[in-house]
Amino acid sequence: MRAWLRWTLVLVTLSLLAPMSPAQAAFGECSSAAYRGLFDERYAEPRFLDFDCVERLRVPVPTSGGTRHIRIIHDLNADWIADDATMAAFERGVRSAADAIGRLGGVALEDVTILLADDLPPGSTAETFSDIAGLAEFTRDGECHVVFYLIGPASDPALAASLTAHEIFHCVQVANLTAAQMASGANGTGAGGDWWLEGSAEWFAALAVPEPGQMPANADAFDELSPTTPLNQLAYSAGVFFLWLGAEADPPGVMAFLRGMADSNAPAAQHAAMTAALPQERWLAFAEAYLDRAIRHPHGLDIGLDPADGDAWDWSATRTQALPLEPFVLARGTATFQCGRWRTSVRPASAHGARDEAGGSWATLPEEIDASSGSGGRYRVAAINATASRVTLNIEGVMESGCGDCAGVRTLDACVVGHWQLTGGGPIEWMRANGVPITNASTANTTVTFRADGTFVTGAVQAQLEMEYDSARGEGEARAQASGRWSTDGGRLNFCTDAQSFGGHATVTTRDGDRRTMTLPSMPPESVTDTYTCSATALDTVRTIPRSSPMPFHYTRAGGG
Repeated sequence: MRAWLRWTLVLVTLSLLAPMSPAQAAFGECSSAAYRGLFDERYAEPRFLDFDCVERLRVPVPTSGGTRHIRIIHDLNADWIADDATMAAFERGVRSAADAIGRLGGVALEDVTILLADDLPPGSTAETFSDIAGLAEFTRDGECHVVFYLIGPASDPALAASLTAHEIFHCVQVANLTAAQMASGANGTGAGGDWWLEGSAEWFAALAVPEPGQMPANADAFDELSPTTPLNQLAYSAGVFFLWLGAEADPPGVMAFLRGMADSNAPAAQHAAMTAALPQERWLAFAEAYLDRAIRHPHGLDIGLDPADGDAWDWSATRTQALPLEPFVLARGTATFQCGRWRTSVRPASAHGARDEAGGSWATLPEEIDASSGSGGRYRVAAINATASRVTLNIEGVMESGCGDCAGVRTLDACVVGHWQLTGGGPIEWMRANGVPITNASTANTTVTFRADGTFVTGAVQAQLEMEYDSARGEGEARAQASGRWSTDGGRLNFCTDAQSFGGHATVTTRDGDRRTMTLPSMPPESVTDTYTCSATALDTVRTIPRSSPMPFHYTRAGGG
């Protein structure tokens, strides 16, 4: 007796020292019509009093709150519509989902009961997957209830497992997110939080079950909708985004993302949560991966992504392409720069990525593009606006030089090739020599580079000057830059300007104190021919000025070609 008492005390002591799981409600009694009515209120009707409920499967699931269980119940006579293969597929879906929950990183879960309904069509609130219907709902009895309606294609074993995992993940969402977040959806219609509620459930189904399930259909829908539809207006097809996120952030990262989602179905709230959850560059990385068809099923399957090409933008002369970007729409297109040298700028730069179609990785559109050989200059462009309001993406292409000869001449004097600094002559000295009363002047960046490929570019010239007349005083500043093609022939240096920028202002103040400021007019590109002499260190040119004296330029070599 003493030994028995001693062992009893030891066992009691050990039980008190052992960690205890939080209190958990027992499963409901499936023989109760009221309990079955929690899954579908029609099951509480008298016509279903003969429902002979059996529990087919019960699987334990380790969670952050202790061990929970997922079970399947159905009418004993349900095999009239679901054969052994279908029932086995539902069972495999439960076991696969239980395993996948363990990869989510210590999530909470309540007990889950799955009712296979063999004698009712789907209710009006059920999710539909190509006429396969299911519904997950958490009730006050401490369970998450899932019902699958087997009438019709629901008895297809090819989809049963992934459909089961999808609905079980809704139970995970309920246990780990707020009631307001869960209420932000719109029953899978593509509004409010549907995009993340249903998109992440599709991802989880793919994580759990190796078969493609509905993901190829989701990929087709994403291909069709993504060029014009914001991500937050999708539903199941947003699973494509979560496939990318799951591969980038691992399953616990997906859960962290979901915890940051909006608790309102308003588009502004969804946009704000999306902007806070991932920075602009990560949304862009998703767009680029999608256009590269690099997003795959977690088990390595090709889901058949086929992104639309988008618009074609062509540059044969200097121009700007304006592309309105609605929040979270995956814009795309192809930018082609015709034969020549180009300078580009994209604003806002962070909203786009570009990849040379000849090869290479995604980056921003190059600031300098050399298509002077007649090849290259073609870029795939991806753009996404990860803000709450529309922005306009401006792609500017400035033709620095075109292709072809200059002034009908193709010869190039090798002596001229190089980088030259203006050290004498030029417009200011010419004006002084012609009687303009310049009292003060300064210039900067007065350079020109002649390339061996027959193109040239000047520095971004800046000039300031002051003039004093008997009746007035003038001051002004100007900025100019030019580029294009050049050639030489018989002592003549030809400039064929393809791009030219010019701007500035001038102010005139009279002795009476009147002051007037004017903007200097823009100047179109022009072609000119100078006479020239060239040596190893000096380049002298002379430009003919109609009805005036010639304008000389003296350059000193500052570098090679």
